[in-house]
Amino acid sequence: MAHITTLLTTLQQLAYFECIITCQSDNAMPLAPYKGATFHGGFGWALGELDRDIMQMLYDCRDHHGHTIIKPFVLLPPTDTLTHYPRGHEFTFRLKLFGRAAKHVQDVLAAIFLWQNMGLGKSKASFTIRSIDLQLPANTLRVYQQGAAQFNMPAPMPLGHFIEQQLAVYHPLSGIQLTAFITTQTPMELHKNKRQLYDAPDAKTFFWLIAQRLSQLCIAYGDNKQAELHACLPSDELPLTFKDTNVFGQARASTLMQTKHELKGLTGTWAYVLNDELALAWLLAGQLIHVGKKSSFGFGGFNFSVAVGQ
Repeated sequence: MAHITTLLTTLQQLAYFECIITCQSDNAMPLAPYKGATFHGGFGWALGELDRDIMQMLYDCRDHHGHTIIKPFVLLPPTDTLTHYPRGHEFTFRLKLFGRAAKHVQDVLAAIFLWQNMGLGKSKASFTIRSIDLQLPANTLRVYQQGAAQFNMPAPMPLGHFIEQQLAVYHPLSGIQLTAFITTQTPMELHKNKRQLYDAPDAKTFFWLIAQRLSQLCIAYGDNKQAELHACLPSDELPLTFKDTNVFGQARASTLMQTKHELKGLTGTWAYVLNDELALAWLLAGQLIHVGKKSSFGFGGFNFSVAVGQ
């Protein structure tokens, strides 16, 4: 329990905000099967048009030495693989903000409202925002409906409080063995010993990567600049009991930067045996923040379900 307390207390100093944005295409939209790069580019374009300072805060992130650091947002694109949205097609994406970015949510949402008129993808097809829902620990709250003149956005919630409320759903777990089935929402770019992983990682590696990302977010954007969370990781071996994985690959071209490269990652489902609430708390944290690299493109998203026993 001490490790859970330390984890949640540390995460109390990192603001968290997640909203679900439901839109409708005004015209036909040609899109790539994986839409993370398209949404990443469009969102940055709109931010730059609205406020260069806000855009730089989210996209050109550096420490006081000028070194590049982790970005304070995740943009989870629509997870379908359609390459064409007809006129009137409804689609949903999620935006997650951390630390100081979460405190600028009104400016960020203003950029998204501007973005709907600027358009999406190479065709610059416009879209209409139908609704915005705030993600809460156990449900969602509608904060904007198309046609409303204005909306009031609640303050961001501390990440530790968010996870604590989610964890309460599973309490108590003492003496109960669970199997957690991890299913990727989006590809994961995971690295171990400087090599990219294309198969299900062992639990030690997976949880370590979650802790690495959490520590980076807390140090860069939280109130505690000395956050070190790896000491709070589960000490027991958590067996990998099932895996069914694939390799994702898609070429990406940046119109703004005039560059091309390939997006590659791991997809599929795998399972770990969990023996206490600590491992569950780490999975809840990873689900919120994503894991691995290219999270601002939506990479590293996953859901998990639990079953009693192995």
